[in-house]
Amino acid sequence: MREFEKEYKNTNYQIVFYNGYRRLHHNFKGELFCKKHIEYINNYIPNIGLVSFIINKSDESLDKEVVDFINNSDIKFNYEIILRDNIGFSYGAWAETIKKNHTKFDYTFIIEDDYIPVEENTLDYFYKKIDDETIYVCCLYVRGHASISNGMINTKIMRGNNINILESYVGNDYAKGTYNQSRFMTEYKKYKFKDITDVAYTTFHSFAPNKIIPYGDKTKKLIIKPILG
Repeated sequence: MREFEKEYKNTNYQIVFYNGYRRLHHNFKGELFCKKHIEYINNYIPNIGLVSFIINKSDESLDKEVVDFINNSDIKFNYEIILRDNIGFSYGAWAETIKKNHTKFDYTFIIEDDYIPVEENTLDYFYKKIDDETIYVCCLYVRGHASISNGMINTKIMRGNNINILESYVGNDYAKGTYNQSRFMTEYKKYKFKDITDVAYTTFHSFAPNKIIPYGDKTKKLIIKPILG
């Protein structure tokens, strides 16, 4: 049995997809990202408790293509598809789905559609940093918020009245996206926030300029990377 077998079964893996203008401008389609996540989960963590494919609505036909791709794929794990209005971007999608599923799973792993775990045990790096006082282990935590949000949330802490603290992120103006990022999960100030930069590293795809930027201890394992990087 793997070290974190129980934790995997008690985890909701949430991927947020968006097929709108920004993606189409770069000629990216959601099926590519779906394919990579499905392959990773099938190969390495098929025992994950639930995978939530969360689609922030854009073009109805493109969204349908992603839904059909998921449903027609050879999937070995439990999953759900959530279609929602693009309110609050990824942060609104994660917050909404955490509220929906928080009583069913002890942990919530959140990730953007265009990023993918690299190592078979990528999630273990996050589990190892979770304790009863830690609510969020992200990829990069600086200036009082998760600068790179992909990571693990200790959903157990959010049960009871604590779930009411979690705000819904309602901004739908792209310019407000960084504002949503800077306040995501910050309501839980009495708990610890950590990142994995001391034990691993991740890479970030910057389109302006077009380059891959590493964050964390580059002498350790690369555990999450951009799919297109």
